[in-house]
Amino acid sequence: MKKGTFMNEKEWLDYFETINNRKPTEEENQQAKANGEFISQESKDEGVNPQQAQLSDQVTQAVLQATTAKTGLSKKAKIIIASVVGAIVLVALSFGGYAFMHLQGGKIPEGTYLLETYRFYHKDKKKMVDGKESFKKSGLEAHDFVKVKGNNVKFYFYTLAGGNNLVDFTDYDTDKAYRPDAWSRTLKPNMSLSEYTKVIDQAVDSQYKISEYRTKADNDESKKIYVKSYKESLEETVRYKVKGDKLIVTTYNKKGKLTEERSFKHLSEDDVKKLDYDYERDVRADKKRFQN
Repeated sequence: MKKGTFMNEKEWLDYFETINNRKPTEEENQQAKANGEFISQESKDEGVNPQQAQLSDQVTQAVLQATTAKTGLSKKAKIIIASVVGAIVLVALSFGGYAFMHLQGGKIPEGTYLLETYRFYHKDKKKMVDGKESFKKSGLEAHDFVKVKGNNVKFYFYTLAGGNNLVDFTDYDTDKAYRPDAWSRTLKPNMSLSEYTKVIDQAVDSQYKISEYRTKADNDESKKIYVKSYKESLEETVRYKVKGDKLIVTTYNKKGKLTEERSFKHLSEDDVKKLDYDYERDVRADKKRFQN
């Protein structure tokens, strides 16, 4: 009998006789007590959480009543069944607590997160390299951010480039986003490929007006590029973890190889207001640039 079955001495004696067909020796009795195979009633009352004990007692009584009515089992058999049921109840309670804590730990606090570090896999160098450093060498600054609200995680690509900051119209003009799975710590795309195809068709036609500088063929080509990119993203696995005020997002290709790692920091309300103001200003400039 394992420790933690909460049997008193009399119950243990009955259990021993049932299993071994004899009474235990004094030495076996003392050894079982030392091993914690049974405890006194006082110790039992002190060592068990009241809610767990109550639940265990309720289940045990229900099982004993049912088995007595149907099969007329002996008292010794009932004790064995009660011990097994009690152990199952304790395991269930323990797993329930673990599941609750695991799910709580997978929740992403709402708010806005700004990119702090960025690494990606360089195919030519065949290793992970510093993405922000690569931007700096080109006179640019990666200023991507994430907005988390409820069960919606939306990424915004934002590049500071002096007077002509760069934004992506598919961020501000579509509902493309992710849903967090708190159990697996993964981010799932909120659109299927067919749904995204319909959305991007409308978004491209809205962003790029047909003119002497822009043909329908140009728009169709852009749509193909966006759809192909989204299709590839559906084959990726995007994982996340929350560490303090940090949101760390890692991307793996369909072969399971790490291709990107980004770390974002949760912003204060004042910092969010400034970021939103700057971003919305650059969105207006982006729309004006392409639609005039």
